Amino acid sequence: MLLAALAMPLRAAIASEDGPCADDAGHASNSESVVWLAKLGSPSFIQRDWAARLLLRQGVDAVPCLCEAIRQSDNDTLRSAAVEVLVQFTRRADDMAASSALLALTDLHEDSAPLSEGAHQVIATGYAAAVRRMTARLTSLGAEISRDDAQRINRISIHSERFTDRHMPLVGAFTSVRVLDLRSSPITGEGLKHLESLVHLERLTLTDTQVTGTGLRHLPAISTLRHLALYRIPLTEEDHTWLKHHLPLCEVTP
Repeated sequence: MLLAALAMPLRAAIASEDGPCADDAGHASNSESVVWLAKLGSPSFIQRDWAARLLLRQGVDAVPCLCEAIRQSDNDTLRSAAVEVLVQFTRRADDMAASSALLALTDLHEDSAPLSEGAHQVIATGYAAAVRRMTARLTSLGAEISRDDAQRINRISIHSERFTDRHMPLVGAFTSVRVLDLRSSPITGEGLKHLESLVHLERLTLTDTQVTGTGLRHLPAISTLRHLALYRIPLTEEDHTWLKHHLPLCEVTP
């Protein structure tokens, strides 16, 4: 595993007051990321804050390392700081990093049994904060969001010209969604690739979007999808044939 393989850099990082230059944060190696992760467990607030800032500057590439640290470390300070960095990602303008962070927190939240009760609580608190932030972001873009009886987000409707392909990772971060209605938004087929994580999706509406028959090729083969609405989307016979093979259990209208 990454942390085990780089145990020596970890120990060296904890012992040292120095570290990688902030200017190099965007081009970090795995070993540098582990050094920064080690600093998150430091008793020094200055070192923890410095490490958090560098990991945030690294962007989406830091997310897997943060997850591994949360799962493997027995340092409560490090674990709490790593969760907080993931939450901080959901507050930034980088929608891809925000989406990756929420997906990571969701995975940790749903699979935290091997961890201590304290770790479970830290993860649950971070997950709730991230969900609040991400739902607020979607709402600001014109989304209407519904929840089921268990308070899981199960429906998102966005009919806004402000919602474009660059925002699609935000939708893909909510893995519990069963109904997604994107009608009249200016998304294209390129944005559909971000739906791969919606493993419970049952209904998808793309009516009056800018998706084309060719653009539909970016749509993941979601096994749970049962209804796909494509009104006023120009489709050829070849497109219909592809959809039947790609989504054999899905009813496509019209």
